[in-house]
Amino acid sequence: MTKKVLLDTNIIIHRETPSFWVDPNIGNLFGRIDKYWYGKWIHPITISEIEWHEDKKIVELMKNKLNSYQVLKSLSNDTPEIINMKNNDKDINSINDTDILKEVYTWTVDYLITEDKQIHDKANILWISDKVYKINSFLGKLIDEYPGLNDYRTLSIKKAIIWNLNINDPFFDSLRNDYPEFNERFKKKSQEEAYVYFWKEFDIQWFLYLKHENKDESYYDIDPIFPPKNRLKIWTFKVSYPWQRLWERFLKIAFDNAINRKVDEIYVTIHNNDNEKQRLIDLLQYFWFYYWGTKWEAKDELVYLRDISKNFNQGQPSKTFPFISKSSNAFIIPIKEEYHTEFLPDSILNNESNLKFVESKPHRNSIRKCYVSRSPLCKEIKTWDNILFCMSASSSPGYRSVISTIATVENVISWIESEETFIRYCKGRTLFNEDELKSFRNEKLERRPTFDPTKNIYIINFLYNLALPTPKININKLNKLGILDWYLKWRTIQITKEQFDLFIKESKLNESYIVD
Repeated sequence: MTKKVLLDTNIIIHRETPSFWVDPNIGNLFGRIDKYWYGKWIHPITISEIEWHEDKKIVELMKNKLNSYQVLKSLSNDTPEIINMKNNDKDINSINDTDILKEVYTWTVDYLITEDKQIHDKANILWISDKVYKINSFLGKLIDEYPGLNDYRTLSIKKAIIWNLNINDPFFDSLRNDYPEFNERFKKKSQEEAYVYFWKEFDIQWFLYLKHENKDESYYDIDPIFPPKNRLKIWTFKVSYPWQRLWERFLKIAFDNAINRKVDEIYVTIHNNDNEKQRLIDLLQYFWFYYWGTKWEAKDELVYLRDISKNFNQGQPSKTFPFISKSSNAFIIPIKEEYHTEFLPDSILNNESNLKFVESKPHRNSIRKCYVSRSPLCKEIKTWDNILFCMSASSSPGYRSVISTIATVENVISWIESEETFIRYCKGRTLFNEDELKSFRNEKLERRPTFDPTKNIYIINFLYNLALPTPKININKLNKLGILDWYLKWRTIQITKEQFDLFIKESKLNESYIVD
């Protein structure tokens, strides 16, 4: 249901006569009101006040522009509180203000925007100040409720205005086949942003549009119908090369935006009409999207739903992704500077060029990654443990070596029977190719013929939860905080729960990701 925003006379005049603007943000405000489907309404009193305005130039200018607003036709009756307030009004302007405010008090409209201090004072008396806003405060409300899409510096993923994309691009043909109304939908969303992956700048290979829906959203076409909640809908998506793990990439983006927007659930509708779609469904189910129902107009259009509320479930780690548990053990694992951003692209540092990491590669796109190590301490790492990846710089390590990433362990494999099995476990989830993996596994055989490569090697499978905010904590600060001793800085170490809790506070990590 579209929410009604009542605009006071001073807002209308300031909006439609630029020489009278009191706030440069009014254009931004109106743009967002339209973008998020709030209805713009005016009171009949506003029309009267403008018609009787002393500046006839304003009257003439406003006559046609008022047609772009909806006028309240049915006005509320005075309540005892409104009658009492009118008895204290001293002139017609004050009475008009009370009449305008009455429509908020009686729920005829949802919000009122005004710069009039007297109306705000009256709203306090009526205990409805949470429904009466100034220009900047309502703009802030919309920004909080509908934050922009997250930015990503790597992998050629760009935010693009849909209008600037070619609707006739063959890339969209399969979407047109699945959704006959696709072209119409595309045009309606033309001013919205979407995520796009371009190959060689112009060739679209990946498209993702996310839609934020509040508790008033209508779900008449979903069977069974959704109960009221805040949701993020994966509205439109397509990838050309699923073997590049681009589906995992778009899921990571969806999760990040869901946390940023503080929604309760994510959902997606999908036609299960070929093997490619089934592979996507398998991935959705791996991350605990569960089958909800169908779209009643097309029974082969399935609805999958994922709870994203802040609850920690002791099932598989993928069920709780992207949340992080403070009660789990935590380990600091070093990763060499030359490997760091290649392996963990969202954790790119400010002094690095994103141009080095624009190419799509499986190990860059994946949420599920693996880290291969010979550290004896790895045998202590268990499912649900937290990993803090430390980018280990070769020069000025105290300052340049930083904790960049938090990840959650899915499992640790410590016995790999064959070379083929080892490669199968790691391929596409680590940055090493097959030859490099073979070399790592067998590196000691030349020096020690009796060496058994099936032992003392660990594959840590983990989920790439999030990159830490900038500025990131370096080795020097870890030392000052008592979290990391200098002589341990290039080894995998375990830290205490108290140290992990201290690190979270000092890192300014978004608390929305943390559960106890």
